Amino acid sequence: MSDFSAQKVDQKKDWSLTAHGFHRLLSWLDEGANSDGQKYLEMRRRLVAYFDRKNCSAPNELADETLNRVARRLEEENVTDSETPAARYCYIKLGNILHTATPRLLPVRTGSGCDRVG
Repeated sequence: MSDFSAQKVDQKKDWSLTAHGFHRLLSWLDEGANSDGQKYLEMRRRLVAYFDRKNCSAPNELADETLNRVARRLEEENVTDSETPAARYCYIKLGNILHTATPRLLPVRTGSGCDRVG
């Protein structure tokens, strides 16, 4: 692994959501109209439901991690508008979560979905 790649991985591990980053996420999800956080709550509910349907053991944590990764990407790339609709982008990140989340969050319940990953 190159020094640049290692540095980038370390930055991702050390990243934490700030108030500014959270407000940027809220604004991005609102797509220009203030919903008083309702779009965020709806997106989080949908993500939790998705991970729950996939029999993941920690759907709330996985939904939070998905939204944190979206917020980090918005900050890293200084995104204010995106051609990809917010919901679609969140589901793209969700796919990344299924491939990279720690195994303790994924298995446990039987069925299809998360229990096959890990």
